[in-house]
Amino acid sequence: MTSARSYRPDIDGLRAIAVLAVVGFHTFPNIIRGGFVGVDVFFVISGYLITGILLEESREGTFRIMAFYRRRVQRILPALLAVLACSLAFGWFVLLSNEFRQLGRHVLGGSLFASNIVLWGEAGYFDNSAETKPLLHLWSLAIEEQFYILLPCVLLLCRRFKASPLRWLLLAAGASLACNIALIRSDLVGTFYSPITRAWELLAGSLLACVQASRHGDGELLARLRAVQRRRRNLFALTGLACIAIAALLYDKAMDYPGALALLPVIGATLLIAAGPSAWINRRLLSVRPLVAIGLISYPLYLWHWPILKFFLITGGDLITAGMRLVLIAVSFVLAAATTRWIEGPLRRPPDRRVALRLLALLGLAGVLGAAAATGLIASRQRADGLERIVHATSDWQYPPPHFQPLLHEGDRFYHQRTPNPQATLFIGDSNVEQYAPRVSARLNADPAHHRSVVFATRGGCLPVPGLNPPHLSCSDRLEGVLRYARRPEIDTVVIGGYWPLLPEGAPREDALRSLGRLIADLSRTRRVFLLLAIPGGPEFDPRNMFEGSRLTQLKPKEKHPQFRLSRFLESYGPLRDRLVATGTANGATLLDPLAWLCADDVCPVQSEQGEPFYMDEHHMRPFHVLRSTGYIDAAIDLPGSTSPAPPAVQAR
Repeated sequence: MTSARSYRPDIDGLRAIAVLAVVGFHTFPNIIRGGFVGVDVFFVISGYLITGILLEESREGTFRIMAFYRRRVQRILPALLAVLACSLAFGWFVLLSNEFRQLGRHVLGGSLFASNIVLWGEAGYFDNSAETKPLLHLWSLAIEEQFYILLPCVLLLCRRFKASPLRWLLLAAGASLACNIALIRSDLVGTFYSPITRAWELLAGSLLACVQASRHGDGELLARLRAVQRRRRNLFALTGLACIAIAALLYDKAMDYPGALALLPVIGATLLIAAGPSAWINRRLLSVRPLVAIGLISYPLYLWHWPILKFFLITGGDLITAGMRLVLIAVSFVLAAATTRWIEGPLRRPPDRRVALRLLALLGLAGVLGAAAATGLIASRQRADGLERIVHATSDWQYPPPHFQPLLHEGDRFYHQRTPNPQATLFIGDSNVEQYAPRVSARLNADPAHHRSVVFATRGGCLPVPGLNPPHLSCSDRLEGVLRYARRPEIDTVVIGGYWPLLPEGAPREDALRSLGRLIADLSRTRRVFLLLAIPGGPEFDPRNMFEGSRLTQLKPKEKHPQFRLSRFLESYGPLRDRLVATGTANGATLLDPLAWLCADDVCPVQSEQGEPFYMDEHHMRPFHVLRSTGYIDAAIDLPGSTSPAPPAVQAR
């Protein structure tokens, strides 16, 4: 049997396929839609190689855990440090202050091999787009390093207690896979980033290494597995390559991933490695020189390609052409080759304790600089007068407000604020309903005796329409629990709202409106129901569009910002608004129309006289604007004797 440490060019070829799939997905996501499965292939390769090395060293009596970690340091850190340093320096030059602080957090997370944990903690409805995260891709490196830290310890314990590594790793892989499949629907983000739900992918490679490293006396079953592997190697290779290709071509980012879907690329990678270097595909395809050459630079290529693409987009490449994308990837290849030749090569061999310590010291310095950027001790270069006010607006959100308390219902988290009155108003909808929480809370604090208690049963991205279920959010399932809560005796008023322009077009919209009408009719038989219409929204409101200049020179606030014309908004939203008005009126709802309060004479202001943006993005108001401009929401919480103004009547166009 071939030594686990014998060089296999076909594995470098498999690395090339994995990195080309990932790079292709990031560069041309509409063509290579499932290229993200290349990361799963990398996981299997890493688990296989590292476990094989550790098992062979353990059998030969040469395994030293500190020597293993030293080799990992010299393998991983040189390229990583180069990417972290360049990203932090260029980020200081071009990023806005909030973007640079976020980059600092990601540099710190990368230096601690905890990027997956940092990104997991950031995830949410208002999380920054992937377009503004040049180090987003380090999540997978963090999971690998977390695995590398734990695996040697597990194998040492197995040797100490004379336990079978195969048995314990199989148990760990089964538990990890079960968690992955069980949690994918309820916690997609956690399942994606958690090392617990990803460990089985690396352990698939580890288990293969255990089977191959076993001796013939270790059991009849293992002997049979090895025999099948030898006889069916060409079938293994063909099936494995087909599995990876099918996943890369047919999967897309809208799917619940990883979950059970990740079995296909993981099994594919495992079969290709198991086929061995003598299988026809491995020998004739995976071992060809161009693929092997790409495989040899796959690690720095993975590290470089994402920040290059993202920084180009950030600095003004919104209309990036296919040709420019190819140029950027060519640059990534050049940097990857240069990194391998002049940075990795000199620092990887031979293993040297002093080199490893210096690399660790530099990693610590990178972490310190990242922390300084994250906390503002190192400030972004983009600090023109008035720019920080606009930047602050993009994250000015207050949900839940301070006086709201969490309320658990059927495992779901709502928020509530109580008054002395037993009656309560239930708010149902998406983040466009959540934006009213600061005014609602302020009204209750100012005059609790004349207001109902309130419960917010909302979720960003979930319009309150039965049967309407955006990917990943399980909105319909959650809405069923919300409606059960709505029938509690203390709930005498229900507010249903959302950013209705996001309703799907065509026949699905008609179905959604009919479903909304049935919901309103059902609730209005026993309760007051308010249908909250959409606020004006568009790019004119977005603070990100309120500065001008180039990030490569200097950004500054626009001297004159375009006005938002209500008539233009109604060209697209007006027909839907009329349908919503008719649906609400016909089924017993009272209508609340923000347009009557937020716009006048065909103009909806986007800034205060002092240049303060009213919105945090295209269709979410900032708390100060909500507090002073949304009196129409008060009718839903007022009791007789309150002093809030009545909302004006809503007229169809």
